Amino acid sequence: MAIENQIRKINEDQAIEQTRNAEDYDSRYSEFYLSLSADSIDGMLKPFKNGLILDIATGTGRSMLALLEKGYKVIGIDLTEAMLIIARDKAKKILNMDINTIQGDALNLPFRDNVFDALVCTRFLHIMPYEAQRLFIKEMGRVVKPGGLLICEFYSPFWGGFLWWTPIGKKYPKKYTWSKQINNLFSDYKIINKIGLGLPGMNLISRIVSFNFAISLSKWLNFFPIKHLCYQILIIAMKTGQNQ
Repeated sequence: MAIENQIRKINEDQAIEQTRNAEDYDSRYSEFYLSLSADSIDGMLKPFKNGLILDIATGTGRSMLALLEKGYKVIGIDLTEAMLIIARDKAKKILNMDINTIQGDALNLPFRDNVFDALVCTRFLHIMPYEAQRLFIKEMGRVVKPGGLLICEFYSPFWGGFLWWTPIGKKYPKKYTWSKQINNLFSDYKIINKIGLGLPGMNLISRIVSFNFAISLSKWLNFFPIKHLCYQILIIAMKTGQNQ
């Protein structure tokens, strides 16, 4: 099957699934993961505090609302209108504000070249095959200014020491991306950081010991090779002038 047809089929399936599960989507993720992810993204975006941020596959607005709450200017785009409705409702209830959301395809972004200072994409690329990820990264890079950042999340195949290959991992199968593949995906960019999210046991520590301690410990353990044992890896890549 041609890659374009694969992407189209995945998008169709995801639109159906996300529309059906939109109301329950937020319950899939722990408060610990959400907080650690938001803090990590904010830490990398601080130099762009006054810039314009694009949140790809914004869904119910998890990353978008966290950034808006910290004072960033953010536009969110998602393929599924049902998810965007929830994001707008949450923004009204939590932040008492209207948000800028667009229903659209991440492979055909409705923006000119070099518009955004940075771009965030979490909980999305893992649903696409590797060759499709290349196309999405290229399109994302098109709309980011030179010197701007692409912050993209991938599933780590090293999670917990290859837990994907155990009965636990097989129960929750994911498309993971190897380090070499990530380096190839961002070969035209400068990778400036890789941040691990979801080290095994940290969510439990956050609940039975201390939430803040687990957050601090997770950040302290963000070094090679420990960070690659995390559930997800955030890639922070800078667009250079050579991307033009």
